[in-house]
Amino acid sequence: MKRTLVALMLTVMLLLGAVSPAFAAEELPFNTSLTIEKVSNPQNGAGEADGLEEGTDRHNSYAWSMRHLKDENGDYVYIGSNRNILYSIVGSMAGDSAKALVDLVTNGEISSEPSDGKACIVRYNNETGKTETYFDSANPEHIAALNATDVAKASGHTIAAIWGFRSSVEFNGVAYFNGSGASTKGQSLSLLMKIESNAQASPELVYCDAGGDLRASTVSEDGKTLYVGGNDNAYTYQPEGADANAMQFIAMQTTDGENYEMIADPSDFGQYCINGKFRSTGGDAWDMAHYQGKLYFSMMTTAGGVVFRGYEDPTNPDANAYGWVWEEFVGADGKFDYGFGNPLNYTLTPVVYDGNLYFITFTDAMGSMLATVAGLIQGINTGNMDAYFYGLSLIDKSMENETALFRMLPDGTVEMVMGDEKDLGDPNVKFNAKIGAGFNNLPRSTTQYNWRATEFNGKLYIGTFDAYPLYKYVTKITNGDLFEMTQPEFKSQIAFLFAFVCAVAEDINAEISAEISQIIENLKDKIFPDDDYTELLPEGITMDDINEAAEIFVSGYTMTLAEGAEGEDGAEGAEGEEGAEGEESEMPILEQLFDSLTDSLATILAGLYGEDTTETVSALMKLFDATTPKLGELQTKVEETAAELEGQPGARVLGVLAEAIQAIRDKIGQIDQEKVDLYIRVSDTIAANDDPGFELYCTEDGVNFEAVTIDGFGDEFNYGVRNILATDDALFVGTANPYYGAQLWKLTDPNASDDKTDDDITDDTEEPGEVEPETDNPPTGDNMTEVICFTLVLMATVLVIRKRRNEMN
Repeated sequence: MKRTLVALMLTVMLLLGAVSPAFAAEELPFNTSLTIEKVSNPQNGAGEADGLEEGTDRHNSYAWSMRHLKDENGDYVYIGSNRNILYSIVGSMAGDSAKALVDLVTNGEISSEPSDGKACIVRYNNETGKTETYFDSANPEHIAALNATDVAKASGHTIAAIWGFRSSVEFNGVAYFNGSGASTKGQSLSLLMKIESNAQASPELVYCDAGGDLRASTVSEDGKTLYVGGNDNAYTYQPEGADANAMQFIAMQTTDGENYEMIADPSDFGQYCINGKFRSTGGDAWDMAHYQGKLYFSMMTTAGGVVFRGYEDPTNPDANAYGWVWEEFVGADGKFDYGFGNPLNYTLTPVVYDGNLYFITFTDAMGSMLATVAGLIQGINTGNMDAYFYGLSLIDKSMENETALFRMLPDGTVEMVMGDEKDLGDPNVKFNAKIGAGFNNLPRSTTQYNWRATEFNGKLYIGTFDAYPLYKYVTKITNGDLFEMTQPEFKSQIAFLFAFVCAVAEDINAEISAEISQIIENLKDKIFPDDDYTELLPEGITMDDINEAAEIFVSGYTMTLAEGAEGEDGAEGAEGEEGAEGEESEMPILEQLFDSLTDSLATILAGLYGEDTTETVSALMKLFDATTPKLGELQTKVEETAAELEGQPGARVLGVLAEAIQAIRDKIGQIDQEKVDLYIRVSDTIAANDDPGFELYCTEDGVNFEAVTIDGFGDEFNYGVRNILATDDALFVGTANPYYGAQLWKLTDPNASDDKTDDDITDDTEEPGEVEPETDNPPTGDNMTEVICFTLVLMATVLVIRKRRNEMN
């Protein structure tokens, strides 16, 4: 019943693994004048825990907001975080086997340790280079201090938790952090907190009301007014057909940071404040910028990015109750269509630079990945993979819709200054890009969106989000990940494979539980004979657990069948020597099979490099046809051996293996070609990313760009530049890293400092993003072949065993 998964994972995915072609993007020049240093937990490198806090915290995953305060009490960068988004998704999955599957797929790259889910504010001392936790919402004393304020008491809400500090702004020398949380009655809360001095013991609460969060904020061009926007359920807008739980967008202003006046409520944003096709999947109220006397307020919708602009004019007949006039600028009734003509630009972030208003775009990469993972889990449970392929189609669209950059000139002209002309669906927007979407000229890539941009030393810096660390899991067997693992990574993968076996086998009929211990030991010794696997097992898993649960999986792989495998006349045997008919071989029969398949695959695809997908699929279909007889031969040998061993240890296991092989044979050649084509596109795009991790670019004229890093400062798990903060002498980059925790990086430009002399500037700085090569040896070809064979048997047999169990129930 779950054999569709077998077909997908064990034919298309397995056979495409090592041959995905790579595409080279047009390279941009590098800005090599910057000195780059990691300042949060600098002793830890890529793939090691960080999380901003001293001592590390992997769940501190995003540097959601950042502000700088320098006074007589010190020089600090404050960073508002959230807790691990990916963990919250994993934690919502019921059952040990689901979590074990996630561990297996991610190789432990997503923490499975419990998280309190409560955000904190960390601060970095720019003088000592140390970080410390400044405010911790998991600390009852810190929450109690907020609830004791007059603001909290006047609001009528008691704060129970704070989930994150999503944005921040500096106004009159004070740092403001927008927060979202929950009350003791379970209501969502919008919070605004301020830090006036580095001597201040904790943030001061200045706003508290029911709602989602106040994530949008900016300061007027003259610096006299602070604007904030978000969701507040205290304000209602109920046109016909509206849902009482609809998002309620609001905007407020303050001139003193203490008293906040409404300037817009849900009635100003019409259809976007009701449920339906315009309802966002997340984010909703997005960001703000003040430009040429007008406030630009962007929103995320499923129809594409929407922007309103407003200005104060009480005498205008179109003014609202607060004396403001609001007009739709981008959207259904705006001058420009949704997302500037591209509905996949879900939202637009406005940024003012050099007298122009820039808009950076956002594609729903996270949503498409979640849809794919949910579809995969559904397929495992039901055997229907339609939802999985639907998720893949969303990923495919996101990859084709790489991030773009627009700007509005003072005369009102809007132009695309980075992007693909094919994505420019609005005739009112001019095309003026010298580099394609995603800062490359590829037809698709994993550079999905930009989060933040800021000015530093006369240049606009823009950070990207690289969805590679998210997407790689949905095509893991084919995108090169397994083949590029170091030995420690490879051993860890095997350990999680064993843990998955245990989790899945726990509730299977107790009869199938005792004969495989020696086979497991043989497998371990064969792949890594000198290692102690006890140290590699996940916490809570022992070898006894594995021995008790493992019988059903790998006997057919490791057991040397008495007959061996017959070599073809005049052909080379599996070991590279001539085989004679009837000659016995020491190699496991599955390894012989895959040696043959690998050779055939390499021969067929050697001439297909660069050819289009349709021809590749056609060739693969021929390969599948050739595979069927070989699997038939294998099945026959397994069945014959099972008959000979009837009543002896191993016979029952071989019977299960024979069923698994039949499941594979049933589906080979029956795979939908369009779905194969879709899968290949996604897998190839992921495999083509030779430099995973976010990119950071800068531009002086808004059209020509330089790269600062293209690989997340050498860490693929840094998948996004979540925040960029410019100070007088440095550019701070706060990363998004839900795998090992957010990081803080400091960039300085020695050439820009008046205190530097030519003698102070050296030429021996490393190119940004350059890291030392791996010293661990990658697994050998033989080892990789063995583990792929093992994976084949594991996956096929798991599904057959589950089918048997369901039939018994």
